[in-house]
Amino acid sequence: MNFNEGLNKFGPNLNLHAKLINTFSLMEYIGGRKILKSQLESKVTEALLSHVAEEVRHAMTLKRLALKLSDGGLHSYGDEHVLGGQAARHYMQKVDRGAADYFKSDDAWKNYLLTTWLIEERALLVYPLYEEVMESLGHKGYFKMILKDEERHSQFIEDEIKIFAINSEDQKALLALENAAFAEFCEAVFKVAE
Repeated sequence: MNFNEGLNKFGPNLNLHAKLINTFSLMEYIGGRKILKSQLESKVTEALLSHVAEEVRHAMTLKRLALKLSDGGLHSYGDEHVLGGQAARHYMQKVDRGAADYFKSDDAWKNYLLTTWLIEERALLVYPLYEEVMESLGHKGYFKMILKDEERHSQFIEDEIKIFAINSEDQKALLALENAAFAEFCEAVFKVAE
């Protein structure tokens, strides 16, 4: 089941939406945490810290929306407060490891850039869909703010990746890897709505 079909199954069920949005908050949090853990202190730049801050801010924005939709009930990332928490963690890990394994690289900067590129490409597809859903339910604007950051940062990442001269065949392979991981995530999450 693709993401759009899954969202349609949720309909106006605010509890399901709140839990999935909390799951996205978890994923943004994991992204920020992974960045900090993957980079040597000697490599931490202002741009990198800015990206970590954005990830945490996105996690907080989505957490606030989840709290609003759940009347304060989804206060943590415990399994009872998210949809497919393990699938979300697995997705993040699979994309991260997949990029490193594909190039057989232990270059932490290259792996960070490729993982970020893949996940942000996904966010640029998923978040506009969710903005439409939230707008129809009377909660607009949350994803729009995040999308502005993602679009700006995506351009920075694409510029940085150019130094590695990754060809279109490699890009397609990496995108296919991410797509498969996201399909697994969707399958786990949307089983709840069946």
